[in-house]
Parts: sequence; C-alpha cells; structure tokens
Amino acid sequence: MQRLLRDLGDETARLRRRGDDRQLTLASSPTIASIWLARQLPAFQRAYPNIEIRILTVEDPHRLDLAEFDLGIYYHVPHEVDPPGLLANAIFECEEVAAVCSPIYLERHGNTIKPEQLLVDHTLMVVEDHYHDWLTWEIWFRELGLAWQAPLHTLRANSFQLLMNATLAGQGVTLGWMRLLDAELQQGNLVQALPLTIPSRGKLSLFTPQHRHLTEPMRAFRHWVLDKDESQIGQPLST
Repeated sequence: MQRLLRDLGDETARLRRRGDDRQLTLASSPTIASIWLARQLPAFQRAYPNIEIRILTVEDPHRLDLAEFDLGIYYHVPHEVDPPGLLANAIFECEEVAAVCSPIYLERHGNTIKPEQLLVDHTLMVVEDHYHDWLTWEIWFRELGLAWQAPLHTLRANSFQLLMNATLAGQGVTLGWMRLLDAELQQGNLVQALPLTIPSRGKLSLFTPQHRHLTEPMRAFRHWVLDKDESQIGQPLST
C-alpha cells in the first residue's frame, strides 16, 4: 500500500508539473531564487544541457505542496522549522550572519557605523515572518554581547526579498548570510555595515521529498549542488 501511494504521488507530481523526464522543478524562497540560485544555474545547465529547469518560488517551505516540486532550497534550522515529509542536506556547512547595506547608504552616513548607532540613527530592516524568527536583530545583538533596545527606525515587511531589494536601493541595513550574498558583496552592490558577524543557526539546505523516487535530473542536481555521493540522502525532518 505504501509503495502504491508513493507511485501515485509520483504520477500526480508529474502530471501537475506538466513536464517530462528531463524537467527538474526547484522550489525556493524568492530571495534565495533571485540572489543565489539564479546565479548558480548557468553552471549547472552547462554541465547538464539536457535538463529543463522550472523554478517554483514559495516564501515559507511549510506551504510547499510535495507533489509540485522535485527539490527545494531553503534555510533550515534543525528541530525548529522542519517542514514535514522532507529530508535535508546542508549546502554550506558553516556561514556567518552580518549587517549589510548598500555602498550608497554607507557613504551617506559617513562610511563608518558603530554598533550602538544602529539602533538609534539607522533604519533597520525587520522581517515579520515566523519562519525567520530565528534570525532577528535582537538575537544578533545579544550573541555579539552588545546592549539591545528596540530600534528607533525600522522598515518592516513580511517578505525578506522586498527588504533585500530595499537594502540594495539604499534604504537601510539588514541582516544577511555572507555565503548567500557572496556575489552581491564581491560585486560591491552590498557592503558590511560593520565588521561583526555571528555564526548562522540555519544552513542553506537542499530539501528532498522523503518518499519520492529520485529521477535522473534530481540525482544530477543533488550531486552537483552537494558535491558528494548522492546516496547520502540527508537527515529526515519532521513527519
């Protein structure tokens, strides 16, 4: 019965995606998809030119329909934000969280920002999203041993992508993952507002539906993005 249900689920997924054996549907948040994944895909497509890519953007992985995607890429905090029915492999084993802003914003404020000034003189980007509760300004300040108080100026939204776009446009300072934002930092679109970081509790991870047959495109992408034996299928999340 379990095998029958799994086979039916696979067939349902295939029909709903309206693809073929060459298609790979990747689910991700809009921010990860636009800032990181879109930059990685050209290299993957050069290595696997016969695989057709389809990207499904869903902000919260808890809202994913397992029948609509093959693999997911999200930040994963073990035992705290575990979408059911998925297995997780970390893409980056370690990562730092920094306060970042645009060069224009930093120049506008004299090219130097002190930690205590952030809460008084600057606009802090705040994500109003339960899924991102583990990455907040208060946690960042406290883990650095800095005095915390509610910031005087904030720009709030329930979309990290919207806040990141506002940051790139010079509207304030946001918390960001250094590995995820590496291209933006290397190209000078973003800079660290101050040279302080904390280790990220969440890891950028590849999510694999737990009871899905692995297609060849799924195996290829897992091997490529994880750079390891795809038989290491990952740790199960909540069921």
